[in-house]
Amino acid sequence: MAEVKGAPGVTLANVRAHAHLGRSSFPHMSVADSEVWRRFLTAPPVEFDRIDYDVALGGSGVVRLGGEHELKPMWHQLLKKRVDAVGLVGGQYWICEVKPVANMAALGQVLSYDWLASVERGWAGKTRRVVVCGEIDADLPGVYEVFNVAVYVV
Repeated sequence: MAEVKGAPGVTLANVRAHAHLGRSSFPHMSVADSEVWRRFLTAPPVEFDRIDYDVALGGSGVVRLGGEHELKPMWHQLLKKRVDAVGLVGGQYWICEVKPVANMAALGQVLSYDWLASVERGWAGKTRRVVVCGEIDADLPGVYEVFNVAVYVV
């Protein structure tokens, strides 16, 4: 396997594969997610005071390492869940999951992030659960409504 000169462990196949992935301009979002988010930002429903990306929550699985294991800090960061975007509007945190399709996975993610944020950051009662998407799964609008999750189709 030929490595790229000056980049140990990186092969030409890695470079070719990465070139086909495209680029995302938002941390932790795929190219498809980024396109949806860009459309949302062209005409957001509110004026955000601030938007934070790749917001880390959770990561409690690291307790399995126990004690003062040398890799514990690294695993603590790696095991965290990542919220695509958190927008602040006044004192309300918009927890935003971005997907091309608002599906069951997006619903579960935004509900989980909301619970983790209430426990870890004290945001209980201060959040708006949001899924930003290109379309919504035809079977799910009622489910999103029951769980009080706002869906913005852009």
